[in-house]
Amino acid sequence: MAFKERSVSDDLPSGPSGSRSDEPGTLNALADNLSPDTRDLPTKKRIKVIVLSAAVSLAVVAATIVGTYAFDLWTTESKTRAGTEAERGIDLARAPFIAHVSEVDVKNFPLDYALDRPLADAELKHITEFTPERQAELVPYLRTLGGYFLRDGPYFLSTRGKYLSEFNLQMHSDRQSQITITDMRPKVIDCQPSTGVAVISVPPDGVSAYTGLLFDLAAENPEAIIVDETDNRGSPFFASNVINLGGGAEPANLRVQSLTSHEACEWEIEVEYADSTGEHTSVIQNGDVPFRSEALPRDADQHWEWQSRGGGTWVNCRINDNAVCLSDPANR
Repeated sequence: MAFKERSVSDDLPSGPSGSRSDEPGTLNALADNLSPDTRDLPTKKRIKVIVLSAAVSLAVVAATIVGTYAFDLWTTESKTRAGTEAERGIDLARAPFIAHVSEVDVKNFPLDYALDRPLADAELKHITEFTPERQAELVPYLRTLGGYFLRDGPYFLSTRGKYLSEFNLQMHSDRQSQITITDMRPKVIDCQPSTGVAVISVPPDGVSAYTGLLFDLAAENPEAIIVDETDNRGSPFFASNVINLGGGAEPANLRVQSLTSHEACEWEIEVEYADSTGEHTSVIQNGDVPFRSEALPRDADQHWEWQSRGGGTWVNCRINDNAVCLSDPANR
């Protein structure tokens, strides 16, 4: 029996040129998986349709990704801006600054001390037993009597007949943004003659220097004066200085001094400051009440002065006609 040699082509069905029968089965099988709806199309056209569909799908996916990213970016920026504005509003709603007032710790001489009532004989006896060497005991004792301490005004200013009161003023701001204080001026509310009836004085042996800001309440247009030991001493402080608070700035610690004549005055401090919204004005008081600056009376019923000459002695300025009391208002 004779055998005929068999070839692969004998098993393939015949068909028109370019039909799917002319292409490898693997390609058509892949096309069937990707796009079964194009099964009846010629292979080349079918591949074009599949490629175009894939390109369109990729474009849609890419557009979706880009759109989503752009939307997320836009919403993130919007949220960030809204959050920043909200934080800024909260920050500006805080008080521009907070002021804390405290007494100056009077520990040494010179000093004037006045009381709105007469000193009892026992109190006078106790006071006149002190000497400057025991000043650490005298000052606390005077404080227990309920009076107030005064000093002479700075020697480099024309302060004859005026008396100096002082207190410590600390200012700080809780704001994240900075504020700038550009001016501080006293506003006198009312002045009345001193009601002091008893005076105890320990005059200085020489001139005295003070540090801080000084307001002369008796001046026509009082402003903050530099009293530090600098070349600008006696000049307006805010002519060449500002005070920055908030935004991480350190608190301002000031020694505030005021001058009055023979009147006790109530007053407050008007503060001009600037922040990111513009210029503003605020008021500082001693808590909920005005500041009060005292003065010695023109003619106190009781007036005792320590005089260092001759070994030192206490002199009754109201009885001893031969005494020249430096602290007497007539001699200031």
